Order: sequence, then structure tokens, then C-alpha cells
Amino acid sequence: MNMLPNKIKDTVVIMIAILLVLFFVAWFSTSTQAQSFQSTGCADVKAGSTKLKNNYGEIPVFRGVSAKGYLVVIFLNAETGTWTVGKIAPQNRTIMCPIDAGGDGSVRIGPSIEKDKKRVEQKW
Repeated sequence: MNMLPNKIKDTVVIMIAILLVLFFVAWFSTSTQAQSFQSTGCADVKAGSTKLKNNYGEIPVFRGVSAKGYLVVIFLNAETGTWTVGKIAPQNRTIMCPIDAGGDGSVRIGPSIEKDKKRVEQKW
């Protein structure tokens, strides 16, 4: 009769140990995911778009779906020429990751094409 309480104690200790391990695994995996987003620059689509607008004056001027299924968005500040390209994965449409950014950007539609063509030719 004395062995039954020891078996129960051992079982309870093992169950608590398993729960602690599961808790720490879950904790560190979400922490790693958050760090991954921070290191890549990925952010919530609305927050990222707002940051680009507020910090750089860039607004979306193009969006399209790539052959791989990503939603690609080009942000541009037409006055300064700064631009950023972001992609949104089909698996998670709430997160946007920057692909590239730069300067000397312009929209090439209608009459501005000729103006930009002359400007580029002068630089070369």
C-alpha cells in the first residue's frame, strides 16, 4: 500500500516536467519567430505601409501577383524618388516583408516616360 503513493508522486513529477518542457518550447519558438520578423524587417501590412508613408513619404503606386503567388507592392515618394518593394506571402496576407529599396525612382506612365527617358539618357 505504501508503493501506490510513490508511483502517483512519480507520475505527477513526470507530468509537471513534461508540461514545463512544452511551455518552454512554445515560449522560445514564438520568441524566435518575433526575432525573425524583426531581423528581416517584416511587419504587419498596415503598420509597414504607415511607416513607409510617415517616415519616407512613400505610397503604393503598383501592386501585382507574382508567378510564385506573392502580392508585390511598390511604394514610391514621387518628390524624392525613394522607393520600397514589399512582398506579402499567400500563406499569411497580414505580414509584408521588404524585398529592396532605393532612390531615383519614378512612375513611367504617359507623358512622364519621355521626360524620364531624357533624364536617364543624360546620366549615361
